[in-house]
Amino acid sequence: MRTFFYMPERMFSTLAQAVSVWLMFAKLVLMVDDQANWIGSEVCDMQPRVAILGAGIAGLAAAAACEIRHISYQLFDPSEAPLVGGAALTLWPNALIALAQLGVLSQPPDWMHFIQQGDVRTDEDASLYALPLAWLERRYGYKPTCVRRVDLAHWLWKSIGKPSICRDGCTAITSRPDGVIVQFASGERERFDGVIAADGIHSVARRQLSGRTERGAHYTAWRGIATTTEIEAATMREYWGPGVRFGYASIHPVAVYWFATLNNHMLPMDEQQWWPKVVERLGAFPREVQTCLGATPAAEILRHAVRDVTPGGPLMRDNLVLVGDAAHAITPNLGLGACLALEDAAALAVCIDGEKPLKVAFQQYAVRRRRRVARIAHLTRGLGTVTQWENAQLSAARNRAIRTVPSGMTHLAWRILLDNESTF
Repeated sequence: MRTFFYMPERMFSTLAQAVSVWLMFAKLVLMVDDQANWIGSEVCDMQPRVAILGAGIAGLAAAAACEIRHISYQLFDPSEAPLVGGAALTLWPNALIALAQLGVLSQPPDWMHFIQQGDVRTDEDASLYALPLAWLERRYGYKPTCVRRVDLAHWLWKSIGKPSICRDGCTAITSRPDGVIVQFASGERERFDGVIAADGIHSVARRQLSGRTERGAHYTAWRGIATTTEIEAATMREYWGPGVRFGYASIHPVAVYWFATLNNHMLPMDEQQWWPKVVERLGAFPREVQTCLGATPAAEILRHAVRDVTPGGPLMRDNLVLVGDAAHAITPNLGLGACLALEDAAALAVCIDGEKPLKVAFQQYAVRRRRRVARIAHLTRGLGTVTQWENAQLSAARNRAIRTVPSGMTHLAWRILLDNESTF
């Protein structure tokens, strides 16, 4: 049975609505946390046109697309708290443009601080490449920003009217001439006109649609958020060493998101010794690295096996469409995962105009997105391989090449990464 869901405040806009809801949900038990209203429930009160499976960034952005097109939807997520968790996300200009297209970024929120300087350096603190932030702002209208996932999720949820989120997960999907039947973990079976699957890298919908599963990379990642004033504000930086990397980005003047990666064969057999080994390998890195590590509680450091989804698979079938990591999970080497999810939603908003059948709209979306997301998946995986090189000669050649690339060539590379015609 479904145990609870977020209840939208808009359902209580009038006394009559409140009385109606009370009569329908007389057995509910009200539970309130600090940022959202949780309502105990055995059933959901809505039978929407579209089911959105997953209430992470991709699912909430898809909901924003439905809001723009006045399409009824219901969000589902098996998590007890889908809006919390995770560390931080980089939003490059393409993501910010997508948010504007979704109608939620007329004015950047106060917690969104833009990066003013950024670069890539060696583990010995030698400069390799400076981010062309001024050029990015001239071309796209924005500089990048690093934000806490929880801030972005709650902001998106509030921006679209705090829609209800049913606590339930999908176990199977069946296409029918009159729509789609979704089987839920609670035992419920419901019919929808369409399904937007935003259920992440382990997507049930994707596996059923194409059988594609995730694949591993040859390195592991750790992430955290440091509380410190010793890192220069509004700064983004990466350090590349032999088989090990460290990067950080300022969230605001006293919070810094960071990540570290280490090649798997360098890790000891005992998993309990993995993090100490990473700290050891980072010991000779510049002072900023030690500052970030020392300002992060050990219990809040997250470890992830780096994985992606083999690109090139179908993004839709009949009235089922995939978005975000469910469609095209990528390795995190360029910080573009959330950006692509927001692009997906903006492209979906273009296609689902409420006039054409959902199947046609989903086909148009898949055509718009297929080549771009596959290209980015290949680029991010390739970059992960190159930046994790251990061979000294190869690393030296890589570093020389990066230093000597003309700015025009680097601008072209950024255009490939950030230009997105699929949302227009």
